[in-house]
Amino acid sequence: MKKEDLILSLDGNPDYKQMALDFAEKKEDLEFVVKFVKKEQSSLKYKASKIIRLISEEHPEVLKPHMDEIFSWIHHQNSFIKWDGIFVMANLAGYVEQENQLSYVEAYLSLLEDPQMITAGNAGGNAWKIVHALPQFEGIITEKLLSVPEIIYVHKGEPSPECNAIVCGKVLECFEQYYDQSAHQEEILQFAKKQLHSERKAVAKKAVLFVKRVEEMKK
Repeated sequence: MKKEDLILSLDGNPDYKQMALDFAEKKEDLEFVVKFVKKEQSSLKYKASKIIRLISEEHPEVLKPHMDEIFSWIHHQNSFIKWDGIFVMANLAGYVEQENQLSYVEAYLSLLEDPQMITAGNAGGNAWKIVHALPQFEGIITEKLLSVPEIIYVHKGEPSPECNAIVCGKVLECFEQYYDQSAHQEEILQFAKKQLHSERKAVAKKAVLFVKRVEEMKK
């Protein structure tokens, strides 16, 4: 594929789902799109990263040869590329080679300490995908997620308790996805109970539903 052809296909309002399907079936073109994300200077790179994210949701196996390149997005200076990288990284957990799994998990969990709330929230909200794909790491993943209330997130250069509350809400959503299989249910339940008093009403509401479901399970 020529750069001009890709630019032409991305320009305007492309059908992202159809493009994702098309590129998933064309290995050479797919490689070009993956590399385009970091090489391109224009805003078209965001459309390309979105296509890769959609592919990771429906056909993650075709991205296996490009995982190193895509995982490097989490260090990208542009937040939008970084966020797509987080989603793709979580979606590809099941394709990480065994000898690289621990470093992969540690790199992913380090995103929870990013001072930017959206970055940490995306990482926390999608960590359950890694637990499902690599259940042997549930312990260290849960431990890190439980530490989120102690992490400082920043808004306009200042520490923001509200941002922390939002990330805690994302973590709660994550726990909802694997609580039943967790070996740390009591710790997770205590986390949820603390969120009952969250300054964010939406988070407190999630906590109420979570605690209620767990208590009903115990009856």
